[in-house]
Amino acid sequence: MKKFVYLLIFMFMGLGTFGENKNPKETLIIAQEGEIKTLDPHFGNDGFSLRIYRMIYSRLVEQDKDLNVIPGLAKSWKRIDDKTIEFTLRENIKFSDGSSLTGEDVKYSFDRMKNSPRIKSFFPPIETIETFGKNKIRIKTSYTYGPLLKQLTHPALSIISSKSTEDNIIGTGPYKFQKWNRGEEIILEKNKYYFEKYNSPKIVIFKTIPEQENRAIMLETKEADIAIGISPVDEKIISENKNLKLLKRDSISYSYLGLNMKKDIFKNKDMRLAINYAIDRDLLIEAGLNGQGIEAKSPIGKEVFGYKPVEKLYAFNLEKAKELRSKISEKKINLTLAIMAGGNEMEIAEIIQGFLKEINIDVEIIILEPGAYWAKTSQGEYDMYLGAWAAATGDGDYGLYPTHYSKNFGAPGNRTFYMNEEVDSLLEKGRKTIDENERKEIYGRIQDIIVDDSVEVMLYYKILSVGTQKNIKGLNLYPIPIHDFSHITKE
Repeated sequence: MKKFVYLLIFMFMGLGTFGENKNPKETLIIAQEGEIKTLDPHFGNDGFSLRIYRMIYSRLVEQDKDLNVIPGLAKSWKRIDDKTIEFTLRENIKFSDGSSLTGEDVKYSFDRMKNSPRIKSFFPPIETIETFGKNKIRIKTSYTYGPLLKQLTHPALSIISSKSTEDNIIGTGPYKFQKWNRGEEIILEKNKYYFEKYNSPKIVIFKTIPEQENRAIMLETKEADIAIGISPVDEKIISENKNLKLLKRDSISYSYLGLNMKKDIFKNKDMRLAINYAIDRDLLIEAGLNGQGIEAKSPIGKEVFGYKPVEKLYAFNLEKAKELRSKISEKKINLTLAIMAGGNEMEIAEIIQGFLKEINIDVEIIILEPGAYWAKTSQGEYDMYLGAWAAATGDGDYGLYPTHYSKNFGAPGNRTFYMNEEVDSLLEKGRKTIDENERKEIYGRIQDIIVDDSVEVMLYYKILSVGTQKNIKGLNLYPIPIHDFSHITKE
């Protein structure tokens, strides 16, 4: 019945603005879960903004769908010594305003990134940037930095024109910014100066549609070409519709229950362990995700460099959870759990609430809009939160350093306020090592310690799902939900 009501609403909407849009081949409409925070690539790190950065900016190096480093603005590179890499830029690159890219623009961009507090947790330790010749750039780090190349693929480390202003940031990506109707949509148009030519639509519109069901309806009524984040219920409907396609891929997007170490209750390891043992992950995935998830065996995904599946230390064991809980107090404990509005977080939170009730813990679920969620969890306001983190660069450094290094409390990523001197030391060592085998051992050890400290309940890796019209070609899903939509064609 609910689905039918939504469908009627969309049909009536279609008599107006939506109905007049015939979705011509030169326009691609994408329904996504939320709205970007900023168009400034050096001051945003949320998934919605990163999708746009991939479209309107370029990096020195890029990633393919399997997280391999491939040429970007730099057509080639070579290591000069342990601290220095030389990049050779492509010839005749132009920004979307028609001006030419120079080494000075690259230097300007990195100097600007360095001064941004928003991305400081994953900005490479760059000491100097030297430009010479017509198209040579040398980047020297202050110490040997193993993940440099992978780090440079991050969408937030985009190169912009030195002529950019606060209101007009100029990039070299396949699309350029046209208009942002806040709360509704962001419109991009094809960049005629882009250095590669693709038969992609002239206009791409990202529409903000928080409700999963509404995104699916837009797909069914042809008001959208692509819908991101399909619910398990709608997946079946889409897969059975001959006019639609359902694309799925295992992800490295790690979901967890964060325990706030600023709160006295969680300084007691028995409490943290009791919560870990009380949660039946198999049931959570089946009931909360309709089976569309994979149990997390590490704080990073299996496609991330350095991944080590940790032995299942905390298999569901209600009796053990009760025993540990009884050591703390016989009285009922009240905890708060912060979640972000939208998606299926409420279903997950309610299942966790039920699990913890079994060990005499009452959980109050606090639903927050994205801005409030990020601000309040950064400040450590609530006892617990449902969190997610994807190692967007495909390297263990980015998967673990922002979220578990003690100097990254709050907004940079460490929202559990976790501190372990050995983990800090190993994270620093992992960054300063270029031998891949040695780095793998280091990150394996880090994962063992983090799991043993149990400051987060490892839940699952999401299975990503995207619905499209049948005529959409060329969309390859990445293992992170910031897919590249710039090379799509509509037949």
